[in-house]
Amino acid sequence: MIIAAYFVNFIVFSFMGWVWETIYCTFKTRHWQNRGFLYGPVCPIYGTAAVTAMIVFNFVPVLNTGSFAIWKIFLICAAGSAVIEYTTSYVLEKIFHAVWWDYSKVPLNINGRICLPATCGFGLAGIVIVRYLFPFIRSLHQENRPLLNEGLALFFMFLFAMDLALTTASLTELITKMENYSREFNARMEAGVEIAQQGPAATLQAAKAAVSSAAETAVIGAYVTASDLKDYATGKAGEMKEYAAGKAGEMKEYATGKAGEMGERMRRYAAGMSPRQKYHLNSIQEFRNADGKAGAEKLKEALAALQEKLGTAADRAERRK
Repeated sequence: MIIAAYFVNFIVFSFMGWVWETIYCTFKTRHWQNRGFLYGPVCPIYGTAAVTAMIVFNFVPVLNTGSFAIWKIFLICAAGSAVIEYTTSYVLEKIFHAVWWDYSKVPLNINGRICLPATCGFGLAGIVIVRYLFPFIRSLHQENRPLLNEGLALFFMFLFAMDLALTTASLTELITKMENYSREFNARMEAGVEIAQQGPAATLQAAKAAVSSAAETAVIGAYVTASDLKDYATGKAGEMKEYAAGKAGEMKEYATGKAGEMGERMRRYAAGMSPRQKYHLNSIQEFRNADGKAGAEKLKEALAALQEKLGTAADRAERRK
């Protein structure tokens, strides 16, 4: 009986959370936002937080009095919401490699999962819920209508279970396809990275070998002066710089072309998506690979490393003058 009543309250608060999220995000983005992880009009994180607070404030006598300080209610609700929100974000990302909310650009955030402004907002909402909504719910005397509670609980549980199963299946299929495209993109970018790394490195080795050979010839045969060797080394450094600049340009064009190609493939894929998958794409903020880096990021790192090496080589040649 008690469990049935709590589950009904869980669904009610999940629906209220969905209404709040949808209105807020629609107003913020100026277009309709159907918020939530599931297809149905519920945000389970709100229901979980509300029912947890209901259990805590109902079963701890010292908290269930009108004299309990408001600032203490605020702290308990704020801390509880932070734990639930961070845990939910972490678990969803680990399972689906996707992010439904991101506070990275909000001040005082922790890993983009929670932030102080949102946590304070949930703490203030907790005051309203504990002081006004919980007493109203208690006044309904749900325990006096066990059959109604159990009937509603079974009905909501059936719908919730179906929604959860469909959402999980659809999301799993979508994430698998997205990761396949991501792996293909990464493989193409890594191939380009290898070209960028090996080309200049091979040329640099050839230049060093040529300088070494020329030095040996100069020492043994006295055909080349020290100043000639300096000029030769400086010239080779200049050639290497020009070569690297050309390769960097080629790699940028390569990356741009491949990114465009992958983008076109993704657009064709998106056109063939089911309505459920399109819904997920609209609700997910970001996809994150298991390794945490996209191919484009790896390419950028490789090019930066090459430029640093070539800059060092050029500095050495300049100091030899």
